Amino acid sequence: MLFAPEFRNERLKMIEQAFKVKAPKVYKVLKASGNLGRFLESHEEAMMDSFSKAYGEASMKILRKNLDYEKTVLSLRMASNELWHDTLDMWLAFNYPETKTSA
Repeated sequence: MLFAPEFRNERLKMIEQAFKVKAPKVYKVLKASGNLGRFLESHEEAMMDSFSKAYGEASMKILRKNLDYEKTVLSLRMASNELWHDTLDMWLAFNYPETKTSA
């Protein structure tokens, strides 16, 4: 899954693409100022921290149920998939109000 540490570059590309499409004006400003890379890295770090915290909480709830091994593994896998999709939905939204420019 893309949440594994070895997929950081892929996550950064995914974040950049979503940012470029959903907030093009802000993207252009950050790129022109030379701050885009720093922004993407910071955003990726915050996104992964959010996912890790949510997954940690979900894992503890699952482990407290004392399920058998197969059910535990399946539950953890399902939780990670669901939380990853939720994380992407939230962190790739980029709902910045676009500023109006007059020509």
